Amino acid sequence: MVGEDGSVINKDNTPVLTWATGKIWVNNHAHVLSEKGDVAVLRFLYHYLATIDVSPIVRGVPPKINQQNLRDIVVPLPPLVEQRRIVAILDKFDALTTDLASGLPAEIEGRRRQYEYYRDLLLTFKERVA
Repeated sequence: MVGEDGSVINKDNTPVLTWATGKIWVNNHAHVLSEKGDVAVLRFLYHYLATIDVSPIVRGVPPKINQQNLRDIVVPLPPLVEQRRIVAILDKFDALTTDLASGLPAEIEGRRRQYEYYRDLLLTFKERVA
């Protein structure tokens, strides 16, 4: 979902987005996007929209992204297989950075390996020829 009016833009000028699954209720202040199975993967579109500056299309008081302005956003669409690959990578990064249950252990393991690498590097003494 993309915010339509009110709080529609973040401080970095990206749109206010929400990912929801299952049964939900949405009022008339949001755009609900749907997947075009033969053209675009919805999750790819979500990740892409999270990176773009929408300030040029936000109009009025309160701020608003109308349906026509939203439709005018040009989205570069790689083949579906590539979109799915990109989504898998970005979803994994998202999980690692936002989910403490998986992100924190992964970070701790990464730091442990980094520590072992530098420890071994610092404690490996080679004979020097004078």
